[in-house]
Amino acid sequence: MMKTYRKTMTRDNGLIVQEVWSSAFVEGFKKITGEENPFTPPLIYYVDDGATEIWESDDSFRWFKDRLLERNNQGLDFFNKNYQEYQELLKKMEAYREKGILSLEELKELVQHMFHASRLFAVLYYSSYDERTPKEVREKALAWREKDELYDIYEKVIKDSLSNIEPRIKGMELVITTDDLDNIPSNGALKERMNNSVFIPKQKLETIKLNEFLKQNSKYNFVFEKISEETVEKGILRGSCAMTGNVRGRVRILRRKNQVSELLEGEILVSPMTTPDFVPAMERAAAIVTDEGGITCHAAIVSREMGKPCVVGTKVATQVLNNGDMVEVNAEEGTVRKL
Repeated sequence: MMKTYRKTMTRDNGLIVQEVWSSAFVEGFKKITGEENPFTPPLIYYVDDGATEIWESDDSFRWFKDRLLERNNQGLDFFNKNYQEYQELLKKMEAYREKGILSLEELKELVQHMFHASRLFAVLYYSSYDERTPKEVREKALAWREKDELYDIYEKVIKDSLSNIEPRIKGMELVITTDDLDNIPSNGALKERMNNSVFIPKQKLETIKLNEFLKQNSKYNFVFEKISEETVEKGILRGSCAMTGNVRGRVRILRRKNQVSELLEGEILVSPMTTPDFVPAMERAAAIVTDEGGITCHAAIVSREMGKPCVVGTKVATQVLNNGDMVEVNAEEGTVRKL
């Protein structure tokens, strides 16, 4: 049976964090409910140029959200139980946050706590995400979601600890998995992973281009975003206007936080999406263009604060544009045009 996957986002989160997140929808949900997700793997990751494309299974997430909804439809008890357990776990994890840089044994302990936290986080997050969730449950979940910083905090602790334990891997912490912790691969192997590798938690980590992987694994159907005729023939991309304005400049593609310093004054920042780490580059940019997001995403909010033209949700900007391309960003119309 064909398994359909769609790319939901591109991030430079490490594979350890992606591993614990993926587990939430299979092993994690089974621990909470006793039910086993029949559609696996829920997520497949492709690392390209140090950034991770996250491909999500249609069937797996539909099943997960439907089972979660069944429980939320019975009242607040299920949500409250998991929320309380999550809050108590965060208190236990606080010591790791305060220490910041951990020993190998402490890092392993933190990762186990992250597996636990992620299964609870998934319940809380999708209770807020799913518009079908009963109002009283969803309102509580949305209030929690506005304040939670689990992944922002502990992604940094994991990364900093890895580079302290094994300084030679600095800059390549992204591609370390839990299986690597006792025997970190060579720098050569890590560099290969950084450029083209497919990761399916609990199944495989293979250095291979995505198109080759799909040729060899026909059971996986990856739905790629189609590039419009207008983009191909006229070099025009369309998205949503987040902040008005009209500017021209040269493209600088930033896929990772550690590339922020590469953007020069007056260039056009093009990225899958932005996070607070991108703010220094956003300050230097003449305009901001993203693949992802809507008018309430980080790029949209910050661009309005800065008064910089911004077009979000183009879906394919990082695919069709290259560093150095001269473009016109017409945020009045939500377009980006190659000149």
